[in-house]
Amino acid sequence: MTHDRRRLTLACALWCLAGLLALPAAARAAVSISDAQLNPSTTQAAGHPNVTIVTAFGYSGAGDDVKSVRVVLPQGLLGDPNAASRCDQMSFAGDACPTDSRVGSTQVTATVLGVPTNSAGDVYNLQPTGAEPARLGVVVRPAVGGKIFLQSPVTLGAETNYGLATTFDDLPRSSGGVDTQIQRMSLTLNGRAARGAFTTNPTRCAPAVMQVGATSYDSPGQTATTTARFTPTGCDAVPFSPQLSGFVGARGQTANGGNPPLRTIVTLPAGGANLAKVAVALPSDLAPDLNGIQRACPADQFAAGTCPPTSYIGTAVAGSPLAPAPLTGPVILGSGAFPPPLAVPLTGAVALTLHGTTALPTSPNQGISNSFEGLPDLPVTRFELTLTGGRGSLLKAVNDLCRPNARTTVSASFTGQTGRTVTQQVRLPVVGCVGGARPGGGVSLRFVRGVGSLVGRFAAAPRGPALTRVRLTLPAGLAPGAGVAATSLLPTVYAGGRRLRASAVRVRGRTVDALIPRRGVRSAVIRWPGLRPSRSLARRLASRPRLAFLVRLTDAGRRTTTLRLRVRPIVARR
Repeated sequence: MTHDRRRLTLACALWCLAGLLALPAAARAAVSISDAQLNPSTTQAAGHPNVTIVTAFGYSGAGDDVKSVRVVLPQGLLGDPNAASRCDQMSFAGDACPTDSRVGSTQVTATVLGVPTNSAGDVYNLQPTGAEPARLGVVVRPAVGGKIFLQSPVTLGAETNYGLATTFDDLPRSSGGVDTQIQRMSLTLNGRAARGAFTTNPTRCAPAVMQVGATSYDSPGQTATTTARFTPTGCDAVPFSPQLSGFVGARGQTANGGNPPLRTIVTLPAGGANLAKVAVALPSDLAPDLNGIQRACPADQFAAGTCPPTSYIGTAVAGSPLAPAPLTGPVILGSGAFPPPLAVPLTGAVALTLHGTTALPTSPNQGISNSFEGLPDLPVTRFELTLTGGRGSLLKAVNDLCRPNARTTVSASFTGQTGRTVTQQVRLPVVGCVGGARPGGGVSLRFVRGVGSLVGRFAAAPRGPALTRVRLTLPAGLAPGAGVAATSLLPTVYAGGRRLRASAVRVRGRTVDALIPRRGVRSAVIRWPGLRPSRSLARRLASRPRLAFLVRLTDAGRRTTTLRLRVRPIVARR
């Protein structure tokens, strides 16, 4: 049974661990690790292998047993807890976990009354407890004695070099009242679970090292350690296609001398290489503001990670398919160098601090640049960094950002864990430009046999921000027909020539509200059939009265323009 439990311990570590943890070496431990293997069914980088971990033990005394086992997987060798359902504690305790929560299997060899015996078991994805990112459970079912239940939380952080780690302690030493001694454990984590890919190889083609540590009951203060490794291959075949977007500016902060906020967003499709380095050169119409630099954190506090909130100059959000919620944290301005360094301590399911360096422009077409390198091999599909504006901002506009030829282009260089580099240049839209031309549009309405069809056409202001939202309210006396639930009678919205998803278009009473994704569009069209007039309006249609439509257009500058349109409907005679 002890043997079974050990086996499970390793399983837990494998499924959730990615990183290297330095375990303290002991001069001579009562338990030794005679063999350790890390065997993925494929070494393809970013592939989804079945991963088998094998560990064998030796003892200096016949009566000793393994007390605890700790396994730290190589950085980048990951298990996705979202790929399987989660088994609750009551079901796990009753060996009644649903099959779609199973993520692997185990085989344990133990000596029982001097005879080697083999026991099989399963590995399950358990419901996490508290703030832990994941939890693994193992049920071993020996032929003699009762079932053995083992579980461990999964940890991931700087202390494991961002490798998934698990520790099982106080392992059982008997089964059904009979002494046992574990000799060998083999755990296989499945490449795929009920809901998709479960294990994923590192995306870096360098030796991936797993570390194992074990202690015994007779000598709990001594730790036997060993390692096992494999090297991922095929990095050239791993896709890497990061994308950069964002915006700059805010109302009242776009003129020369203003302090505009700036947001950059990096998105990375899941399943490809993870980021190793990001370098972004800010627009040349932005320069460091010396007033903002005075907020820098003292060098000693910056090094110790104890900076006061007064040194916070922005916020960051990182999203990962493995985390239940995004990681968030401030952007902190350091001191001791010019341009000053940055730190981004992210918290959430995983604590991760990013350290950035800044550099002065290298060409007239670029502003200061920020670089974050040495990023761990972890999947981040979206990283959003916002430098706040207003008083005390780090940035200052050195030209009017709303002028037609404003220099708002951001240059970026992305390096993946595979070594591939992608460069991009993106002109950021300016938010907060006021005055001048505003968005506009018009509405037409036609009645045939008493049923109205509406067409609304709207456009962003020339050289102004793109449209991001269109809301149209019908006049009193006109409403969707009784059959509005039918797909053919719902309004359809075309944004930039492409039809919006139904989920982006909401109808509430006489109002249609269209949310346009991403960066917005220059034009939008609303088509709304099946409109029914009230009895009083139906009687008045012959005289073609003017009907009042209310339209609200919101642009990427967060400015809303209200249009009050009076429209004379067309009434067909047939």
